[in-house]
Amino acid sequence: MKRYSIFHPLVLAFFSKSLYQDVGRNWKGVGALYLLLLMVLTWIPLLVQMQLAINGFVEDEAPSVTEQIPPIEIVNGQVSVDAPMPHVIRNPDTNAPVLVIDTTGEITSLADTEAKALLTKNTLWVEHNEFETRSYDLAGVQRFSLNKQIVRQWLEYLKWFPVVLFPLAVIFSFIYRMVLAAICGLVGLAFASMVGARLEYRTLMRLAAIAFTPTIVLSTLFTLFGVTVPYWASICILLTLVYLFFAVWANAEEEESYVPPEDDYVQLQEW
Repeated sequence: MKRYSIFHPLVLAFFSKSLYQDVGRNWKGVGALYLLLLMVLTWIPLLVQMQLAINGFVEDEAPSVTEQIPPIEIVNGQVSVDAPMPHVIRNPDTNAPVLVIDTTGEITSLADTEAKALLTKNTLWVEHNEFETRSYDLAGVQRFSLNKQIVRQWLEYLKWFPVVLFPLAVIFSFIYRMVLAAICGLVGLAFASMVGARLEYRTLMRLAAIAFTPTIVLSTLFTLFGVTVPYWASICILLTLVYLFFAVWANAEEEESYVPPEDDYVQLQEW
């Protein structure tokens, strides 16, 4: 009989031998439903944080830039601007030039300005890095209009980006984790041979899905709080394999010895 619910591994996967025994002996399938739940629960706070950051940028920071954007028209590759030339758009915090617009031919290169981008009569120049500047010929642009009202509308659309991203992030990360679970299932076969555990491949995939929990939860927390851990990707691989070995070892014991510790019972009741 199944002792733990699908939500218990979110905490107990960090330490509970009893949980891994229950997953190995009483749960069904390859752990797909649990992985899907884990992806949903860990992406939600990340995208909420992104949503708040985007909203803050659109409402508080962007207006000081958008107000500097003049009406710009590109017709058959030729730029026209309804503003005195040259027109400079500046960083509101540092007052440093970000974009220079000059259709008179007075400024023809980024070398003539400290800005990172330059729009001339028929070319857009952008500083890619300190060693490379890229130019984009506008000859292929038949008609294009830009002004601060249009940019404001684009920024309003940007607020919906996390909502659109959420299902895509969940789906692709779920597929990625399922592929990893399949690979870890093969590693689990070697672990099972080492400790004498008689486990099916799908059971090992299920145990791998639970073994992912600590690294996924920790990665989410580190991202939320801006914590950087050196070599974290390598640590994640090692830590997942350690938990997978622990899970296989836990299921190598005789079935009769499987008695959930009292601490786990207490946690189960609290949940």
